[in-house]
Amino acid sequence: MKVRSSKQSRIWHKWTGLVSSIFVFILCVSGIPLMHYEEWNLADVRVSSRYLPKKYFQVKGQNPTIQALAVSPSNPSLLFAGANHGLFKSMDGGQTWEPKNEGLFNLDVHSITLDPARAGVVYLGTGKGIFKSENDGENWTQWFEESTGLPGGRVNHILLDPRDPDTLYASTSDGFYLSDDSGEFWVQKSAGDLPGNGLDVRAARFLFPDKNDLFIGTDAGAFRREDGGDSWERKWTEGPERILDFISTGADSEFFYVGTENGFYKSFNKGVHWIQDKTFEDLAVSQVYLDPLNPSALYLVAGGGIYFSADGGDRWQTSFPDRDTIKGDFTPSPDLTATKFLITAGPKPVWFLGSTGGLLLSYDQGATWIPKRLEVAGNKNGEPEKTMDMVKLFTEIHTGRIFGSYAYLLVDVATLGLIFLIFTGIKISFHRRQAAQKIQKKLLEAQDEEDAVDALINVQETAYDLSRESSQIHDMIEQIEDHLGKCKNVYMKKEKKEIEEVDRHVHILDAKIQGLMSRLKELGE
Repeated sequence: MKVRSSKQSRIWHKWTGLVSSIFVFILCVSGIPLMHYEEWNLADVRVSSRYLPKKYFQVKGQNPTIQALAVSPSNPSLLFAGANHGLFKSMDGGQTWEPKNEGLFNLDVHSITLDPARAGVVYLGTGKGIFKSENDGENWTQWFEESTGLPGGRVNHILLDPRDPDTLYASTSDGFYLSDDSGEFWVQKSAGDLPGNGLDVRAARFLFPDKNDLFIGTDAGAFRREDGGDSWERKWTEGPERILDFISTGADSEFFYVGTENGFYKSFNKGVHWIQDKTFEDLAVSQVYLDPLNPSALYLVAGGGIYFSADGGDRWQTSFPDRDTIKGDFTPSPDLTATKFLITAGPKPVWFLGSTGGLLLSYDQGATWIPKRLEVAGNKNGEPEKTMDMVKLFTEIHTGRIFGSYAYLLVDVATLGLIFLIFTGIKISFHRRQAAQKIQKKLLEAQDEEDAVDALINVQETAYDLSRESSQIHDMIEQIEDHLGKCKNVYMKKEKKEIEEVDRHVHILDAKIQGLMSRLKELGE
């Protein structure tokens, strides 16, 4: 690794660690209160809306698209309208409407279910989980989302088990889910022929009055669970697919009506044989609605309007909201289409039609429509101050939703940052190890060079000593030759003295030669 690359890695490692530590710190600080919310009584602590984002308490705009309608089974004057921008409630039969979004952390409402056995209990299916209210929607105190086992996708429909009010079924865009504790915990139901993840479940119904058989309509067809069991089987293998909604009529539920993405189907023998209604050929039938007071009166939401039949689907009449049928100061847009339909029970039934342009009412069976503006405003004078409990606040902080729609992206970035932190740390450690090995190698090489220099110096000194001793030996040999010459001239006179002198020099010369041989031997080693 190059030095420049290592330096850049250290810089990235430092800043990534700083940002990731902030992310982990937020998770820890918000997670600790959530683990101890009961002993700290955080549910009783309220935070004023003045200190929180406005998105939790009001919605901008007017006349949003209506995606769900519901009426109280015990009070026909109590109605709810779910839109793509929040929930609206009427206490006077639909004359006036008020937004009820306190505690709604997702305002994309797709379904509304009222508990007939428990007064005031309302469930909302949204684009991000299920909300529950215990006071007819005045505020939403419970939220069931990913942490409870539900998927993160859209909740299309919520069904209550008529035999057990604590058992709920959720039809979602990612499968079918069950809760047996009023929504606190959810498990996915996928057994037998019923697929698991990825199945878009649009509706669920208990169709047979004398049995506990559950039917669900999906993009892959219909499935049935018999008598409360866990085994699912594909129903109507030769019947309609890509189901959007379905109902049954008759005492023994022989008549089935199914709306699909490509038409409307009828069966009069429990689904053994099917008839496709040519009136709706290639039309998406998003809702099949049965008049609560007249089992023969059938209503469909299809093709942007309402189709109704008084004889079980043999003949159809239509009502399309447009410039001619809508009264008042509301000017419909050219692409105004119907989305949901509802009729209130009573001596004078009222038709409620949800549309892409808001809510419409009809008192004359669809001949004319009266628009109801669902405007969203801030707090009115005298209205109690809106608050949020601390548990919900810490949940929003912990999940990152309070920081806006880009929070999920930031969570992903922070997670990638932690992964990057690990890899850069490994890379830096590896580089430091390599650098330490290189330094050690260089030190060893330097030590070897130092020893070689010392050996060279020793060789030079030894060679110098040998040269000096060789010169001395040469001088002694010359002296011996000189003495030998003298011996020839004065052999007789000085024989004894010269012989002694020669012996002395020979002994010295022998010692010098022995020393020289020893040094040469050492130099060779």
